[in-house]
Amino acid sequence: MKIFGDFLALILFFLTYWYSKDIRLATAVAIVVGVLQAAWTWWHSRRLETMQWVSLILIVVFGGATIWFNDPHFIMWKPTLLFWASAVAIGTSLLLKKNGLKMLMGKELALPEPVWQR
Repeated sequence: MKIFGDFLALILFFLTYWYSKDIRLATAVAIVVGVLQAAWTWWHSRRLETMQWVSLILIVVFGGATIWFNDPHFIMWKPTLLFWASAVAIGTSLLLKKNGLKMLMGKELALPEPVWQR
């Protein structure tokens, strides 16, 4: 069920765009759902994971720029920047001799240590 919640904004974004063909409306839906999800998570657990913060900031900033400038290129940068931020975080952790992938996903997956190292 958690995975559905993680992808809810994305699913509603694509459904809205598919039906309306309006990128600004679809982006507004994604922003509203993303903020509501973050508020709900904060209300329940009093914290957001680092990637939730990064994703929320990116959707609000780049989604807002898409709506403000009526330019869909801004919202298209959001997933790219999110993936690059993840890659930089994992790469930096490797340089610091830590397992960044385990730090990011260790709460979601229970794997033996040799698997994390590979």
